[in-house]
Amino acid sequence: MLNDPHLDDFDMSSLRLAVTGAASIPVELIYQMRERLAFERIVTAYGLTEATGIATVARQGDSPETIAHTSGRAIPGVELRLVDADGADSLPGEPGELWLRGYNVMAGYLDNREATAQTITPDGWLRTGDIAVMDPEGTCRSPTAAKTCSSSVASTPIRPRSRTSS
Repeated sequence: MLNDPHLDDFDMSSLRLAVTGAASIPVELIYQMRERLAFERIVTAYGLTEATGIATVARQGDSPETIAHTSGRAIPGVELRLVDADGADSLPGEPGELWLRGYNVMAGYLDNREATAQTITPDGWLRTGDIAVMDPEGTCRSPTAAKTCSSSVASTPIRPRSRTSS
């Protein structure tokens, strides 16, 4: 969208929020989205179907660097932890499998108790299968997602109204 040579021909005033999908993106993209597209808010988020779509999100006031290079922090009512290969909690800054627990975690897979038991611990932790790193404040960075995902703004077609049409 930002590279469209006709960008200035479109009315972007209805755009208020951009969400990047747990992907590391260039910090410059955050600045360009704010300046050229005039987004009121830009955040990053991470989620999965088993957690009804969202588990972490950046907060209002997070720096462009935090938005560009992390997946934010747990949403209210959700706990996060990173677990190493031996089942112990990972230290801040060390990679581990992201587990989450909260109101948004599914009860289980329909008619598949075995898959449910492999995915959700008896005390309610959802094993996501995603490897992440968390800082002491609980901000997540997912090295694997950074290699495979792209930002929503860059990959989702948006058809804004033309300024020349009514």
